[in-house]
Amino acid sequence: SPSSNKINAIAVIDINSDGFIDLFVSLDEYSEFQFSIFLNMGNRYNFTFELYSYDVCPGIVISIVVDDLDNDARRNDMIWLTSDDLVLTRSVSAYVGEDSFKDEVLTNDKMYKNPSAVVTGRFNNDEFVDLALISSQSDTLQVILRYEDRLLSKWKSIPMIYLTNHYPTSIVRINFNNDQIDDLAILHCNGTVTIFIGSMDGLFERKNLDFGTHAGCTDKCCDSLQVINLNRDGRYDLVFIDTGMNSIQVALGLPCNE
Repeated sequence: SPSSNKINAIAVIDINSDGFIDLFVSLDEYSEFQFSIFLNMGNRYNFTFELYSYDVCPGIVISIVVDDLDNDARRNDMIWLTSDDLVLTRSVSAYVGEDSFKDEVLTNDKMYKNPSAVVTGRFNNDEFVDLALISSQSDTLQVILRYEDRLLSKWKSIPMIYLTNHYPTSIVRINFNNDQIDDLAILHCNGTVTIFIGSMDGLFERKNLDFGTHAGCTDKCCDSLQVINLNRDGRYDLVFIDTGMNSIQVALGLPCNE
């Protein structure tokens, strides 16, 4: 990439549906964001630089998430979370000439108080991918239920906001109660994990799980929550970094009777 630009975010994506994983890079140029694509040529080491056509927006992209957002069975769509509180969803659908791509605009959503992380999931009983974000500044979980208005041929969003505990730091998708709807686990600065149980109608029920990490320490935050089946028992476990104790905290999943 050009040395004059600062790289802010990177994602792996098969952008041209050729079976090879490509690189999608966000660059900061004069407080506006632009993108570069590095196409995988399929020989294990060679990537070619491609241009990307897009509508210029202010701010910088702080996170890129890849999923199938237009329901075409291809994971070549992206969510761009920007420093100006925007969540932009795009489908990369076309070549422009021989050396550039163009995106299709799906939705542009204005969020509340600088969300810092975004995940995707199925948070209601339709077939479309939805979004969930956290904002450390406002102590909120912000959910976007996405749907397609077939009459107008447009994608639309239903926003919802839930209060979290103080200063959420990371969010992951989890199937906490082993049903067909995704749930959410949110880690907070003090080590408290909150589980939001999803439902068929897109509403969430909140449950608190306090793991009692570095009690009394306020200068450092727990961070980097991950979900994984560590002990191969078919249940999801939670892992996160406790910077106050310089340790890794593990919470093993147990049978849930609810």
